[in-house]
This record gives sequence, structure tokens and C-alpha cells, in this order.
Amino acid sequence: ADAPLDTVIDSLMAVELAASLQEAGAGPVTIDRERTTLRRLLDEVGPGLTLAESEAEGYWSSVLRRPGSVARSGRSALGTAASRALRAALRVEVDGAGDLPEGPFLLAASRPGPAAAAAVFAALRPELDGLCLLVERQDAIGGRWESRLCRWFAELVTLSGQDGLPRALEEAAGRIGRRRPLLLFPEGAPRPSAVGAYRPGIGLLALELDLPVVPVRVDLAGAGSDSPRRARVRLGAAVEAGSFRSLLERLTPYEVYREIAESLRRSIVDLGSEPPAATG
Repeated sequence: ADAPLDTVIDSLMAVELAASLQEAGAGPVTIDRERTTLRRLLDEVGPGLTLAESEAEGYWSSVLRRPGSVARSGRSALGTAASRALRAALRVEVDGAGDLPEGPFLLAASRPGPAAAAAVFAALRPELDGLCLLVERQDAIGGRWESRLCRWFAELVTLSGQDGLPRALEEAAGRIGRRRPLLLFPEGAPRPSAVGAYRPGIGLLALELDLPVVPVRVDLAGAGSDSPRRARVRLGAAVEAGSFRSLLERLTPYEVYREIAESLRRSIVDLGSEPPAATG
């Protein structure tokens, strides 16, 4: 009861818990998982509070059930031209781009960071009508010239804390369409080599929106990962979220979200690390 909540729940659970407390009459609730303990939270909301029984439709299902349509960029031709210029500048090699799903889908990419985002944009934008990028912070995409091109020609949705998380996911879902995927970096913080654990948010979006997820392996080479001179982008077979739905009979939705995230992580690991070819 005295351990910080971040040891027992993740950010998605914290949002749902805060919404449940507010619906039960606790008033606006903000949960700082690093500082708030269960005992402190119960003291703040009061001992007489009773949470309603879970509905058949979960919290995140209701948030993402009917995402509203949003205004989309009309810079398709410019975006394609910019991506081709960026592909040439970064010397991007692409494998598997011809096997993208026909309908709406998600992209889960390795190597989080502005250089990897720019490489994925350069590799895939000519194959698409649009691309939306979901990031944690406004500055996560970086400020170098290739990142500014990516920022300008891709649609950017920013996660902004507990209060903004449902809104951001709903907005991101509303931007997905045929040949208009949503790109995420589920690993979170960049890592020097091995692929780390994936956050469950990618599983949430895949399961609740019933969308396939294409794993994307990004390998960079040259003058450091922040300013690479070459990039290799490889796409694996799509992971179908619907194949995990039967797990809900014995697992909680959050456990299924994590199962999907782990399946994607394994798919990207199986793609292997293959640096881009050296060129003169």
C-alpha cells in the first residue's frame, strides 16, 4: 500500500483508474505514479467512494469506439517529393514495402528517435497517401533538417500527460485510413543495441481498433545514430490483432495488450540486425 503506483500499474491503467474515480464522484483526479501510493490515493478520494462495476465495454474501447474525423494535410505530392529527397540524402534501403496491408494499419518501428522516424518516413511515404506519427513530446522528433521535413509533411500527434492521453489516442485513431497508417515507436527511450521491452499502448490501439500492425526494423550507420549517413528499413509480416482476441476469455485486456506488444518485439528481433550497405 505504501509502494509507488508505478510499481503496480502502467500509464494506461492510471488513466482508466482516474476516470473511474472521477465517475464515482471523486472529482478531478491526477495520478502521479512515481509519487502517489495506494494508501495516499485512498486517503485523497475518501473511504466512502464506491467504484461502479465494470461495463461490458471497457474504458479504452469506449474512448476509441468512434474516433472523430480530423482535418488532414493536403500536401500529398509535396510529401512524396520530400520523402524521395530524404531517401536519397540518407541513402535509405527498403525491404518489404510492397507487402503493406491494403486497408488501415499501424506501424511499429524500432530505434526510437528523430533519425529513425525520418528514415521510416523516407522509406514508406511514396507508398502511402499520408502518414501520422504518434510521439510522447513535441520535441521528440528533433530539430535537424531531415526531422523538420518529417515534421512538416507527416501528421504529428503528441501524448501530453495523463489528461491528454485519451484525447491524443482518439485523435491519432481518427487520422488512420486506407494508405494512411499510424507510426509508433513502442520501445520508448532509445537503446544502443538490443531491442528493449515494448510498451502496451501499441497493443491497445491494435486490439481496440482491430488493426494489423506491421513491424519495422530500422538500422542506421554512419556518423552516429543522431545524424546517420545511411539507413536500412525492413518490414515484416503484419501481426493481426484479431488473432489475440480469444485471449480475452482468460486474460485481462491489459495482459492482451502486452501480449501483442511482445509479439511485435519478437517479430522485429527476428528481422535481425543488418546494417545498410557501405557506399563510396
